[in-house]
Amino acid sequence: MLDTESGRQSLTRLFKSESTAKANGHGVIFIRNGGDFVACGGDDQNVVCVYEIDENGYYRSPIDLHILPNGEAQFLAQSKDFAVEVYTLPNWDLIYSNLCMEEYRGNLHINLKGTFELIEDDPFYDFDYYTYVEGSTANNMQITTWVDDAVRNLDIFELTWDCDDPTSEKRLKVTSLFKQNGGVNFKISGL
Repeated sequence: MLDTESGRQSLTRLFKSESTAKANGHGVIFIRNGGDFVACGGDDQNVVCVYEIDENGYYRSPIDLHILPNGEAQFLAQSKDFAVEVYTLPNWDLIYSNLCMEEYRGNLHINLKGTFELIEDDPFYDFDYYTYVEGSTANNMQITTWVDDAVRNLDIFELTWDCDDPTSEKRLKVTSLFKQNGGVNFKISGL
């Protein structure tokens, strides 16, 4: 999706639309291609996406999805071995990642339960987008990790990249608290 202008526009529209968890566009979106989810959270300036890479070099999702009989969904994840990509908006330029680091350091925690919306009116029909409408209990997503600017030539289809010497390393913290009244407190710090 990030490889084409129309894909970047599609994602930008999702983060700025009212279908995200908060009317001003800040929120978390789960993107699925096949059986694997990527969790992305963003504000007006940056988007952070997290996923895992399996032993064969393919995407693997740390996220479990449970569609509940009452019309709600629950997204759960716990990981210490996850990849992170940080993009700037609106051009979706990759500015930070942990892909070139010797080891991934950090914690990923997701527990989101509540009503959700499946967005189907998108030209990227191979992908499903899930956004939160309202949490049924207090929910949260927390990411704490270290990232740098060493990644070059990231190919998101082949999941290959080159590494240069980093010029900057950051401690990235993403916190998203979904409140029962539908409000969201989303914050990216460390950039």
